[in-house]
Amino acid sequence: MVGILIISGIGMILVLFTDFGGVYYYGYVQVWYYINILSFPYNIALFLVVLFFLFTLLHSILYFLKHPKAFEKKMFQLGLIFSFITLLMAIIGLIALMIEGLTAEDWWVDTSFYSTLIGGLLNFLLYFFMRNSTITQQNQ
Repeated sequence: MVGILIISGIGMILVLFTDFGGVYYYGYVQVWYYINILSFPYNIALFLVVLFFLFTLLHSILYFLKHPKAFEKKMFQLGLIFSFITLLMAIIGLIALMIEGLTAEDWWVDTSFYSTLIGGLLNFLLYFFMRNSTITQQNQ
């Protein structure tokens, strides 16, 4: 749970304060378009990623405070599902950025993409291994 706490905290901060990616258009005017939490169509998905990281962060804090609800198998399954959705959202965001980059001169992914991808993958793996541990089997 310490790993989930650290990964979720860092991932949430990086998604909030860094760029997901960008696109460069070259025409009569050179335009750099950055995708982050302030970009309208993309901010909804990035806000959901922040909420998923926040859920896993709060779940790990409740786990450390020995809150009885944190030990339920449902909570571990929700963490597993949210981590998987976070990982999928990073991949879908990459595909959307690639499609938008087809008409541009250049496109790139940035820190928020990597934090979502790596954080989602690591949280998914940690929840997957913890789901079958003896702690979650106590409630059955």
